[in-house]
Amino acid sequence: GFLLLEHINQNWDGFAWVNSSKNSNKYDGNNNIIEYFYQTWSDSDWVNSFKFEFSYNLNKNVIDEIQKNWNGNEWVNYLKYTYIYDENDNRKEYLFQIWNNDSWINIDKYLTTYNLNNNLLELHYLHWETGEWVSYWKRLYTYNENNSLIEEIQLDYYFGVWVNYSKHFYTYNEHNLKIEILIKIWTNNTWINHSITSNTYDENDNLIEVISQHWDDNIWVNSEHYLNIYDNRNNLIEELYQIGPDSAWINYSKVFKNYDSNNNFI
Repeated sequence: GFLLLEHINQNWDGFAWVNSSKNSNKYDGNNNIIEYFYQTWSDSDWVNSFKFEFSYNLNKNVIDEIQKNWNGNEWVNYLKYTYIYDENDNRKEYLFQIWNNDSWINIDKYLTTYNLNNNLLELHYLHWETGEWVSYWKRLYTYNENNSLIEEIQLDYYFGVWVNYSKHFYTYNEHNLKIEILIKIWTNNTWINHSITSNTYDENDNLIEVISQHWDDNIWVNSEHYLNIYDNRNNLIEELYQIGPDSAWINYSKVFKNYDSNNNFI
């Protein structure tokens, strides 16, 4: 394939196309992007705005991502993202820092663990406060024999105790396609229904209908409704969006799509 080196955006001013912004990319010998450079158009010239610089380990995983802003004379550090990986190249730690007073200051950190199938088991979010990392929340994940996510629970950290917050349940059909998402919220020491989304597929496994409902006075009430139509090549050609909560769905928007003979969207 080809590597994108430059992308220029232009706006129509009523008489001609006028430059708006430009993105420029640089790559290393392994085709990893090492710099993303953004400029804006001003007074007939390109003006520096910001850039991202990337570093990689031997397995081509990003380990550092630094944003620098142009102050009119030089590039100045602004944000830094640092990533650590396990032996299977799963990202096990993500650190977010901001530049202040000539040094990097901790802001956020995410810690993750995986099972033997490299499925995410736990995501733990911490925030830097008064010189130490403080837990805010964590999410625990459960999978079925097909390695499909079937349960996700979030717990929030209050005064040294993990407390239930929300739970997602995922159901699949025989083709391992997601047919239901049920969300419950922890309220008064019990799980209470919050919302449910139901998906329907055709014989070619195309998603043809999505119904979203929310829980109100112990019944499911309609929220949103999507209907999709496909051509004989399984290209999505029509999307209808409707809203509730009345007894009948109310039309809101419709999108039509066309494709060429090679199934490219036009």
